[in-house]
Amino acid sequence: MQHGLEAAKRQGRTGGRPPVVDDDKRRAILARRDEGQSIRQISRGTGVSVGVVHRVVTENVDDDSGPCSELAHPATSTSVS
Repeated sequence: MQHGLEAAKRQGRTGGRPPVVDDDKRRAILARRDEGQSIRQISRGTGVSVGVVHRVVTENVDDDSGPCSELAHPATSTSVS
């Protein structure tokens, strides 16, 4: 089995499942989230699963200034009740 994988690699082939979200879809997901859409709304609108949308949103939270910052730090949210 290993020889087949090595031969495929030499031919420039890669294995595994192709990614569900490309750069365009990632930008669309993040733009919809910035507009305030829920994860479920984004999922329906983009045709990807709720889990994939959640992963994209949480992977792209790089600071505490955006509307998605509560996902990264729910206990430190500064919203007033």
